[in-house]
Amino acid sequence: MALNILIKKNMTSKTKKFFVVNQQGQKEPFSFQKVLQSAKRVGATHRMAQEIAQKIEKEVVEGMETRVIFEKIKAFLVKEMPSASLKFSLKDAMRKLGPTGFPFEKFIGKVLEKNGYKVKLNQIVKGKCVEYEIDCLTEKGGEVYLVECKYRNLASDVVDTQNVAILYAKFLDITSKNTPLNGFKGTINPLLATNAKFTTRAIKYANCVGVSLLGWKYPQTQGLERLIDENKLYPITILPSLNKNLLLLLNQAGIVLVDELLKANQNNQLNFIPANQLNRIISEAKLLE
Repeated sequence: MALNILIKKNMTSKTKKFFVVNQQGQKEPFSFQKVLQSAKRVGATHRMAQEIAQKIEKEVVEGMETRVIFEKIKAFLVKEMPSASLKFSLKDAMRKLGPTGFPFEKFIGKVLEKNGYKVKLNQIVKGKCVEYEIDCLTEKGGEVYLVECKYRNLASDVVDTQNVAILYAKFLDITSKNTPLNGFKGTINPLLATNAKFTTRAIKYANCVGVSLLGWKYPQTQGLERLIDENKLYPITILPSLNKNLLLLLNQAGIVLVDELLKANQNNQLNFIPANQLNRIISEAKLLE
C-alpha cells in the first residue's frame, strides 16, 4: 500500500532550516537527503524514499533528536516494506550483540570468513617484549591482519585516537619479533574494527601510521554496514522477536548470523527453541534472504 502523498516528477524538497540533535548530542542541520538516502540504502525505491523524506520533513521540529527521526522512518517502512524496516534497524542490532564484546568479535570473524579470510579468534601472540591477546587473526592472499575489535553498546560512543595508538603499539612489538603469527605467514597489518564511528583525529592518526579501520560508514564506500548489506551478513539481533534468552541460546550454539540461523533450521538443529518462538524468528529471518 503506497503512502498517500502525491509526488510530482523531479519534485525537490523545500529545505527547512531546522537543527536536529544527533546521537552524540551535537546539533546539525536537518538533511532531507540523509533521510532519502537512508531509506534507499535499505532497499526502498526512489519514489518511496522521497515520499518518506517529504513526510519526515513536514514533521521535524527544531531540536528533534535524530533517534526520533529514525523511529519515524522505521514506522513508515514497517507498513510499506517489512524487509527494509529490518535492515534499517541494523545499527541498533549491532549494539544488541553485547553486553560483552565477545559476540562482536565472533561476528567480525564470521564477516571476514564470508569474505574469504582464514580466521582465528582470541589468540595469544608473542611480541619482542610481551605477549598480547589478539581478538582476531586473519589471513588471505599472503596478507595477515591483527584485528582489534572495539564493541560499543551506546549510540553516543565513538572510537578515538587512544584505541588506534594501543593497537599500533602492539603491532610494532609483534612485528619486531619477525616470526609467523600462530601459523599465519605473510605481510602483517593492523586492523581496528568497530560497530561505532571513528573520531576525525582517530582517522587522521590511523592514516598516518598505517592502521586500517573498519567501522560504521568507514571507509566511506565500504564501511561495516555496506559489508553486511552487500553480503547479507545480518546479525541475529536484527530480528524483532529475538529476546535475550533466545539470543543466549543461539550464541551458545555458535549461531551469530541470520543465514546461520536459517541453515540450522533447515538441518533441524533448533529443537531447543519452542516451536511458536522458532516460527516467528524464522519468518522474520526469511525476509532478509
